[in-house]
Amino acid sequence: GRWKNDEQRVFVYPRRSVTLGEPNSGPRVGTVLISELMYNPSGGDPALEYVEIYNPGNQPVDLYRWKLGGSVQFSFPAGTTLRPQQALVVVGFDPSNSTLAAAFRTTYDIPDWVTLLGPWTGTLPDQTAVVQLLSYDQPPPGDPGYYPPILEDEVSYAETWAGGQAGGSGMALLRQQFDMWGNQASNWAAGDPTPGYVGAAPMAEVVGRLVFYNDSAFDGRTPGASIADDAAIALDKQPLLPGQQASFLNYTSYTRGINGVMVDVLGLASPELVSAADFSFRSGNSSPSSNIGIRKSRPAIVAPIHSGQPVIAAARLPSHCPAWLAAIQTTPADAYALR
Repeated sequence: GRWKNDEQRVFVYPRRSVTLGEPNSGPRVGTVLISELMYNPSGGDPALEYVEIYNPGNQPVDLYRWKLGGSVQFSFPAGTTLRPQQALVVVGFDPSNSTLAAAFRTTYDIPDWVTLLGPWTGTLPDQTAVVQLLSYDQPPPGDPGYYPPILEDEVSYAETWAGGQAGGSGMALLRQQFDMWGNQASNWAAGDPTPGYVGAAPMAEVVGRLVFYNDSAFDGRTPGASIADDAAIALDKQPLLPGQQASFLNYTSYTRGINGVMVDVLGLASPELVSAADFSFRSGNSSPSSNIGIRKSRPAIVAPIHSGQPVIAAARLPSHCPAWLAAIQTTPADAYALR
């Protein structure tokens, strides 16, 4: 269809749905979006330009065969998957260049776990440009190697967007709403660059490491993880952190009933997707047990992990917390330390 944005610029763009004989349904909004652009960094260094891609949905998206098009071109490699509420950053340099990658991360104060992909070809002009995010359709009959592109998102920015504040000032263009067309100028504002952090999301961190008397009188004799476990926390025990010397405060004895572990994590984007794979449980100096399953007894709060031992380790997660940053280690159930 043909659409006008709020600057009265006309675009040919896919519709949300087919509406034959009825009013148009509006421009389509894709499953993965362009969420942030840095096209004119302070100082004009092209190695500090970037395009941030974000998955606002609740399912992971495989980006293999997806592409950036328009002013810059980039093909996402095999194995590139965006988890729900996760972002990645495409840059104009090769991220394997440790000098450029370190300078980029230092400039924007981002950790190593933020994914950098590149290099793209082309440039992001300072005045006006178009950046497209393209998925693909299935190959047509007779041409099995061709995957027709599907336009998922498009941003045709101009230096006048956001009052011109994103041009050379050190500020980026930040998308404001993820259910609105990318070519709508009013959907973009100038702000501090946060590549890899959509909405300046906080970095997840472990805020509590606790042991508790599972299946005891304190928790109402409930063997599974539940809200009742809060009343069974052993307040006289402390976590053993890396580099510390173990003491009586760190060790517990199963014969005394302290056989549950809790980990509280703050800043997790998708607590409902937490699994045993997001935690590391170690017995002594051995490798993690492969016999770990998971069952959830209360949504977004408790995820009990059963190791086949008498111990039940419960990862208690608040409603906003990324799980991949939480890791605990335990020694055998008859005497273990929480790290």
